[in-house]
Amino acid sequence: MTTVGPTDPPPPEPTPGRNRFEDFEVPTPQAAPRRRHRPAVLTTAVIVLVVSGVLNGLFVVLFHPGGAAAWALAVLALLQLVAAAGVLLLRSAGRTLGFAMAAIGIVLGLVRAPAGAASALMSIALNAFVIYALVAAGPAFDRG
Repeated sequence: MTTVGPTDPPPPEPTPGRNRFEDFEVPTPQAAPRRRHRPAVLTTAVIVLVVSGVLNGLFVVLFHPGGAAAWALAVLALLQLVAAAGVLLLRSAGRTLGFAMAAIGIVLGLVRAPAGAASALMSIALNAFVIYALVAAGPAFDRG
């Protein structure tokens, strides 16, 4: 027999037909927050952007082009690496910058086509693939 003090509420009456342990409130488990999925085609596009940026940067460092060409290639290399990081992190700004860098790469490939058709064609194809990957994996990016 339990004694009830003057300020304690009376114990609850058990519900007929139920065990006293069934009256406990058990919180419903919540699902863990879902991580965004990065499609493999995007990872491949990131690799293409990184390799392109590194090669442009190496060209500037190793061959020392003169004047504005050196600055243009250095800025292009830096922007390609920034675009690759943005795409890797699934940021919409990185996706936009990736589109711009791939479009510039296609234009540069078309400009270089008369000098070396094979390398220009490869450059155009890889940059077209980056655009395809960014369009195909559009829902994976944040909208902020």
